[in-house]
Amino acid sequence: MNLHQQREIMRRWKISKFATSFMGLRSDISSDDKLESRIEEVRSAMLDALFDALESDAQRSLLLIKLRGATEIQTLWYLRSDLVATISEYIGESEAMERVGILTDLFRGMVPAQQLLSARRRR
Repeated sequence: MNLHQQREIMRRWKISKFATSFMGLRSDISSDDKLESRIEEVRSAMLDALFDALESDAQRSLLLIKLRGATEIQTLWYLRSDLVATISEYIGESEAMERVGILTDLFRGMVPAQQLLSARRRR
């Protein structure tokens, strides 16, 4: 199995993992603990996308600091553009947009519906 095939398998696994996570998140947020848990899940998914795309810590250090320091869902929402820009530099814009597009669904129920619709139109 060559490197391209390995990456394709990992990409499909990540898509499946994100889809499964998303389906588990579809219920309404009823408590602060649940909200915190969902924020952490979104942050983890964004960090996974970053680590999968970039090979060295130097390439991802600034965005890594921003993602780890984000305490609100809106901050993570707006960091999606930084994530696309950073990943695009190393693996291309279309792949970056695809990865972040998958992440965008994790924000359902935590950001205004209009933001999700706007993000979908750009895809």
